[in-house]
Amino acid sequence: MKTMSTSFKKLFGLMALFTLSASTLKAQLTLKGKIAAAESSSLIEGATITLNPVHKMTKSAADGSFVLSGLKTGVYQLEISSVGFAKFAKTIKLIKDTVITVRMTDNSSNLNEVSISVGNRGKSRSIIKSPVPVQLISSQEIKTSGYTNTAELIQMLVPSFTQNRIVRGDGSETIRPSTMRGMGTDQMLVLVNGKRRHISAFLIADNTGVDLNAIPVSAIESIEVLKDGAAAIYGSDAIAGVINIILKKDTGGSVDVQSGITSRGDGFNTKIGIDKGFALKNNGVLNVAVQGLYAEKTVRAGADLRKQYFGTIKNAAGNVTYSDPIGDAKNAAYAADPKVTMIEGDPQKKVLGTMINYSQPLKNEGKIYAFGGVNYNNTLNGSNRFRLPSDDGTVRSIYPDGFLARGKIVTTDYSFSGGYKQDFKSFGMMDASISMGGNSVQFNLLNSDNPSLGTKSPTDFYLGTHHFNQYAANLDFVKALDQNKVYSLAYGAEFRVENYSIKAGEEASYIDGGVPILDGPNAGKRAPVGSQGYVGYRPSNEVAQSRNTSAAYAELTADFTKSFTVSAATRYEYYSDFGSTLNGKISARYEFIKGYAIRGAANTGFRAPSLQQSYFSQTQTNYTLDPAVGQIVSRENSTLPINSPAAIALGAQPLKPEKSYNVSAGLTALPVKNLFITADLYAVRVNDRIVRTSFFTTSNPLIKKLFDTYNIVGIQSARYFANAIDTRTQGIDIVAQYELHTTDLGHFTFLASYNYNLLKIVGVHNSATLASLNENIFNPERIAATATKQNNFTMSIVHNLNGFTSSLRVYRAGELSNQYPIPQKVIGLNTMPALITLDAEVSYQFKNKVRFGIGANNIFDKMPPLNDPSLSFNGNFKYYNGNNSQLGVTGAYYYAKLGYSF
Repeated sequence: MKTMSTSFKKLFGLMALFTLSASTLKAQLTLKGKIAAAESSSLIEGATITLNPVHKMTKSAADGSFVLSGLKTGVYQLEISSVGFAKFAKTIKLIKDTVITVRMTDNSSNLNEVSISVGNRGKSRSIIKSPVPVQLISSQEIKTSGYTNTAELIQMLVPSFTQNRIVRGDGSETIRPSTMRGMGTDQMLVLVNGKRRHISAFLIADNTGVDLNAIPVSAIESIEVLKDGAAAIYGSDAIAGVINIILKKDTGGSVDVQSGITSRGDGFNTKIGIDKGFALKNNGVLNVAVQGLYAEKTVRAGADLRKQYFGTIKNAAGNVTYSDPIGDAKNAAYAADPKVTMIEGDPQKKVLGTMINYSQPLKNEGKIYAFGGVNYNNTLNGSNRFRLPSDDGTVRSIYPDGFLARGKIVTTDYSFSGGYKQDFKSFGMMDASISMGGNSVQFNLLNSDNPSLGTKSPTDFYLGTHHFNQYAANLDFVKALDQNKVYSLAYGAEFRVENYSIKAGEEASYIDGGVPILDGPNAGKRAPVGSQGYVGYRPSNEVAQSRNTSAAYAELTADFTKSFTVSAATRYEYYSDFGSTLNGKISARYEFIKGYAIRGAANTGFRAPSLQQSYFSQTQTNYTLDPAVGQIVSRENSTLPINSPAAIALGAQPLKPEKSYNVSAGLTALPVKNLFITADLYAVRVNDRIVRTSFFTTSNPLIKKLFDTYNIVGIQSARYFANAIDTRTQGIDIVAQYELHTTDLGHFTFLASYNYNLLKIVGVHNSATLASLNENIFNPERIAATATKQNNFTMSIVHNLNGFTSSLRVYRAGELSNQYPIPQKVIGLNTMPALITLDAEVSYQFKNKVRFGIGANNIFDKMPPLNDPSLSFNGNFKYYNGNNSQLGVTGAYYYAKLGYSF
């Protein structure tokens, strides 16, 4: 552990030193400038400055200033663009260091005219002219957010996107599930620079999905969020929406350091981000970003009210069956001063990631490009329950006062994409590329034991490793079909290979050592088997599976007039493991009055079952309400691979793809200068959705007999993946943005977004096999917990004035309700009450390019309600549904940040 920590620091130091050293290279000539609004004279931050033909790019600072260095004597074309302003263009003859002042004029028609690439493969369009809803997260919004990871950043700005802040999940605290419109993590496609990103090796809740936090915030220029189905364009997974992350490509550079702590004095963290763009020969650009993060754990558990030690035990008749006066005394002392024995908070993290983005124009008018990176994440969680001194899973000679096992999860993520672009007269603009990416998740368990090994049990265990790799080759074309470019055709093909494997852990993590319980009232009985808290993967759990897919697509776009656009797309895809699928999409936009337009889309889509869902297996601790006792209890549960004999005996069948039907209709408006509004209704039907079944428990004698038949030992319940349900999702997205430029008060940006989402289960596919066992594939409790209603709202104000940047953001995580069958008298059980948080930040840009700021997220420390005793696991789960709260249980977080631009 110490060696890893030392290596981590050395590696990060070398990367930082390299990047900083590169930035000090001696410049030849320098072009400096300051950008302000012509009407109000307010300084403009975040304007994009491009200098051609050398293709140098940078952004203006908070005081409106910019610097382009390393220039030679010559003639250049300077272009400056910013949302809400007309584009500025000027030819500059450079013979010495030069300083200019730029005055940009307001232009409401330019509002939100920044081109977006997601949502179609043909023409790039602005958000307001897109026939489908897209929301853009700008570089300024990223800079002023105060969030240290990518998923939280998106959640705070896009209400239809949520990330559950899991605090107990045997891995989901490391790779937290993100969803779009309340649907599955795996029903949202993630692209980086327009290329498909690989998914995680480990299952996130019921789903597989992309680990967004493996992409460093310091490497991101902007984020495009498509809130519509697009499987006919991009293929599998694009049911709920698509996120396209655009990497930085300018030649500027910056160093940013942020440190913060929660209002409860824990969770201290520090993030260091460095990015630098290098101008290469022949107008090439290389941007390198490095980010390191260290975060300490937060503890939000309540005091453990359970009896800790055996003490004297009596039977129903009052007779002593086990005498333990020392335990009685210890229990009395503990009851007078109960301790917090669990964590129920964010894990400790050490993260180091880097991304590069490279492009190089060639003399033949072609261009080569490449991007990718590596991310290392070492997480120490506390999701396991505290094993009491009186627990049969406690070897009391090792842990006389019980123990809390800690999961050490190490994820390594890599990606690389490279390609060549060139415009051919006959075929159109060609983009030929290859991509590869992978993710490995190594599981370790610290501070635990294997009771069946007795006193010889180790306390730390290697549990096994999951691997996932993806390889893709793409050939894409975009061609204008007529001289006036009314019609354009995008077409192409893709070939992709996926590999998934599980490697077994060390023998001590799963073996039955044969040693019985050594002491206590159950002495001599069979001891629990395997490392406690998370049993290691056995050789029988090992898998090595692969598949390939081939696809061809075409998209025709027709701009019949400036006001009327229609697009139609189709995609055929063949998977080696389940066969073929054909999907289509049509979308249109019509501007019926200048500034006002209607738009709509209809599409079919699909999601292929992931290799993880087909072959994953796991044994873990779960918490569930036991109706017999009216309390939350812990159980050891197993997820069975669908091809295992036990799963087949329970009715498991080979998985087939999910099929979706998506329709949307909306309105876009530019009612007054610098104000735009979009509103979109949507409905999504998903058939044969893949989820984990309900737990089949040994309280059912038929299930117990089946477990005995297949030698499932030490497990109280099991489940598997199945095409179990059909769902229908309906809702509305509303976005409004307004830019205000004033003479004396500076520049204001107002943004408001709202999402209402209702998900219902409209079909359950039970099997005859389960019916014969008196079981349901998806019981009423699961149906109630899955069918949800939520509405989220966010509003932000960003203000720039004379080097000061201030931001204020309100986020409302609306009431999240379901029909969970627990008595109404318990507060909060049928709903997660709405929570409103306030974030604020103020920073100042000094003339020497140093920026200092302070801020706070969740200023008023909003938390989920306190738990009802019947759901608190004897006091340990202090907050209601803290494991699934959109805002988590961190509470208020205060930070300071220091940056330098060069």
